[in-house]
Amino acid sequence: MKNFNLVKFAAPLTFALFSLSHNAHAAPANYTMALNVCTGGAAVAYSGSAPYCRMTPGKYEVTVYEMGFCTSHPFDDGAESAGAAAMDKSTCTTIFTNTAGSRIDIAATIGATSKLEGTATRPADGTYRYPYMVMSNQFTVSGSMLGVPGTAQASTTYYTDSTGTPNTSAAEDYSYTLNNLGPGTGGSAGCYSGSIDQTGTAGTIDAYLTNNALTRRDSTDTQSSGGVTSCAGATRLIGVMDLTTAFTVTPNTSQVLFTFDVTDQGLRVMADTSGNTGAVIAIESGPFSGNFSVVNID
Repeated sequence: MKNFNLVKFAAPLTFALFSLSHNAHAAPANYTMALNVCTGGAAVAYSGSAPYCRMTPGKYEVTVYEMGFCTSHPFDDGAESAGAAAMDKSTCTTIFTNTAGSRIDIAATIGATSKLEGTATRPADGTYRYPYMVMSNQFTVSGSMLGVPGTAQASTTYYTDSTGTPNTSAAEDYSYTLNNLGPGTGGSAGCYSGSIDQTGTAGTIDAYLTNNALTRRDSTDTQSSGGVTSCAGATRLIGVMDLTTAFTVTPNTSQVLFTFDVTDQGLRVMADTSGNTGAVIAIESGPFSGNFSVVNID
């Protein structure tokens, strides 16, 4: 019998989740925000629908509860619309579970291989196109960024702060809860529990905010505080990859690898361009993506 080493994580610096108001007839809503890349280690000014830019983090900790492979998208038409609320795993095979969650710092494993703590299960033989990962919607991140070039704060370095408001002295860990995949402010404020077709190096990735039962939050499942709207009841972030090239598990498969990519993605930065100050006013967790691959014994 072959030894099967199921889930390992490689993280080269190269790749790509109260007061309740509920309407039973509402549906989940999707929102995909364009994100510029922060260029030259500096923030960028607002640009149309892209108020943020994205950058590589110094720390990016996430808690993983479950991973698996699917032959069909587990949110059905939710891949492109807001119609599917509950995750459907009928075409999926689960390869990792940990009900308490396994914590991993993606940025710290760059250039190395790390193994999640939990129960690994050999996937059924077959060809899969839709890997998924169930995570906590709470992240711990750190990083730094210069102000917007050509503004008063162009030479000022801003760091993550435990309070969430960047400081100008030293980077601190910021524990951040991702509770809305939409803007959360302005005329389009509401609960957006889906972000669809974000670009990765191996395909696209969809993200969904759900409760513990893996059911998406409806557009009216909202909570507001300080002028910011969040998705009430969100506790999980589910990432579903739509791979350009499917992969196949065979009887000779000995290992399954997932390569994280947080390069130019793991943090999102917002700058204040009013009055040409160019100050960085937010450094938060941003999107990541990745790719599954298999190792076969000849």
